[in-house]
Amino acid sequence: MAEVKTVGQADFAAEVKENQTLPVLVDFFANWCGHCKTLTPVLAELADALEERLKIVKINADEQRELAREYGVLGFEYGYALADPKTLV
Repeated sequence: MAEVKTVGQADFAAEVKENQTLPVLVDFFANWCGHCKTLTPVLAELADALEERLKIVKINADEQRELAREYGVLGFEYGYALADPKTLV
């Protein structure tokens, strides 16, 4: 079963930028966000289904404001980014 790991500033580089084996779906979320809560089980199922083709990580945008700002997250309807690791380096 694939894990959807929550990452922060300290481990973002290792989990996303330096991940050279798979594309990474970065889910910026907030605990209070209803849409985010609805997508949580969907992302878990997607992680299982695509375990060998896609890595999914979550970032709490309220706690990791610098990362959210860096990637232009202004609202959670648009807070998802499919990232090819090579484009983030």
